[in-house]
Amino acid sequence: PSQEKCVGLFTEMSNRVIRKFVSDHGYEPSSFLRVQIGDETGERMYADEISSAIERRIKETTQNGIFVNGSCYQFLAYSSSQLKECSIWMVCPRNKNLWTIQNMRRELGNFSMCKTPSKYAARIGQCFSTTVDVTITNGNLSRQFVDRTIPD
Repeated sequence: PSQEKCVGLFTEMSNRVIRKFVSDHGYEPSSFLRVQIGDETGERMYADEISSAIERRIKETTQNGIFVNGSCYQFLAYSSSQLKECSIWMVCPRNKNLWTIQNMRRELGNFSMCKTPSKYAARIGQCFSTTVDVTITNGNLSRQFVDRTIPD
């Protein structure tokens, strides 16, 4: 990618990371970006299409972040399905003294048993799987249905 392009605002399915930081820590959903990496037309690039210059550009983006409207978004993680789509999650930490990227990752769980970078990334990535929020109620969730019979 030789350019950074903002393309519309798209509603994403939620994941537990966004819900956690929005509800527990006062983040705005707009603090999180899903960044898709592709060619000039937005199409997916394959390994044989990625030159060393493109590889450097992707590495620079993940290490240094990207600026959108004056805010720096830093690489946070990716899920397995996002790897297939060539996309990553980036975040603009609200209070940089309290919320570093490492602190945010620690908040997602204890991943100390992961000894290799690939396993560590895969475990964190599970937190980013798209999920629908479930509301727990104390009410009766059972429902009676009328049994229908088919006449002979």
